[in-house]
Amino acid sequence: FENGDIAAIQSSLFAHYNQQIGDRLEVELGGRYEYINHTGNQVIPISYDGSEGGLDSDVSTVYDRSILVPSDQSNDYDFSYHNRSFSLAAAYLAEGQELFARASIAQKAPELNYYITYQSQLEKGISEDILQLELGYKYQRSRLEAEVIAFYSRQSNVAKSDFGQDEMTQQIFRLPIQLINARTIGLEFDWSAELNSKWKLIGQHTVQQSKSIDYTVVNSNETMMIEDDILIDFSKKELPHVPQAMHRLGIQGSYERFRADLSVFHMGSRYGNIENSFQMKAYQTIDLSLAYSLTSKCEVSLNGQNIFNSTGIANFFGPNTFGANANNATSEYISANPEADFVVFPILPRSIYFSIRYEI
Repeated sequence: FENGDIAAIQSSLFAHYNQQIGDRLEVELGGRYEYINHTGNQVIPISYDGSEGGLDSDVSTVYDRSILVPSDQSNDYDFSYHNRSFSLAAAYLAEGQELFARASIAQKAPELNYYITYQSQLEKGISEDILQLELGYKYQRSRLEAEVIAFYSRQSNVAKSDFGQDEMTQQIFRLPIQLINARTIGLEFDWSAELNSKWKLIGQHTVQQSKSIDYTVVNSNETMMIEDDILIDFSKKELPHVPQAMHRLGIQGSYERFRADLSVFHMGSRYGNIENSFQMKAYQTIDLSLAYSLTSKCEVSLNGQNIFNSTGIANFFGPNTFGANANNATSEYISANPEADFVVFPILPRSIYFSIRYEI
């Protein structure tokens, strides 16, 4: 029921300047201009308008209540974006050490799927504004390498829309687009330490906090009419699906023809929706990779992911009803429906791969 033609033109001009100041200080400046044009024609789908009972003419089935079919209406568009990005960085170098800072301001045009997702309310998208600040320190001496980066990131004008369902017609529809502003602050720490010439420990750690600056959600009151829509403000809330902490610890080693890599990954707890009505629990997975060189040109390997078959929730999609979304699972809904079912996306189960590589 969805078809159309989309064409994209992207061209850019960028400049980079690097200046060494003395023996220790280095400064970089970058700028980029980008022209993007999106043209397209997309057929607007409509709900099936057939005999009573839906597409299969059977009143006892409900799967086809919202079946969509092509219509004779279409959207034509020709949108252009003129985006500019700038970055400034400085680094102070010493023996085995580096202190650096970076600031970036950028714009990002909508992806092509923006027009497919929001075709029923299609208008020219707004480029996202992105601000990123970093302050970091690198250390490299003999067997120890480490890097710590404090960061601040802000995204503005991010288009977002949930699904809704009309209670009378059972038709599923897109709610009006909302522009979201959010910021994230955090700390990244990566390190590696050689135990000896054959074995090495590695670690990757991120702690962060992501909050909404301006974040609104539309309550459709279960009708397609916009007149009875209610706008709910969730500003200053924690962003959903963003973990407060992620950690990976591993050990890598080799002995003659044998190589091994064992790592433990921790995904921290995350809120399931913007109301912060509940948290998805943290989970851990363990991966193992073993490789053996039969000859200088042939290697066999065994790779296992989540080898202990840990369970966890990767994403949450709300109550198990037509047209629901994650934001429908409010604290009030959860309290009133203690036995409700929800649609979730679990992490991948244990998987094991055997491979042979031969170089000619």
